[in-house]
Amino acid sequence: VVAVAALLRVINVLENERSARDLIERIKISTNNGQIDTLAALAISEIDDAIEVLVGGGLHRRAQVRFGRARRNVQAAADATNNADKIFEANQALTNLQNGKDNIIAP
Repeated sequence: VVAVAALLRVINVLENERSARDLIERIKISTNNGQIDTLAALAISEIDDAIEVLVGGGLHRRAQVRFGRARRNVQAAADATNNADKIFEANQALTNLQNGKDNIIAP
């Protein structure tokens, strides 16, 4: 039963990661500040949910750290004052999400 619960948590987290990744990709191409803020808020919510699920299950501490870094990058992308910085931070967020996912798949 415990193993099944952990598996379900991981599936949930991987779906949160996928959704956050899609939102971050949209941040990269958006030029509307209001839309960027909305997309960032949604991505952060997905990342926060993933972290909460991992913490609640006592799972994948390194992934939790990477997702936390991704969260900060998303906020920095939303706060960026120019397109180059926005894209840089968004790409950093994507890298941290991928590294977190990798820590889950191959701990």
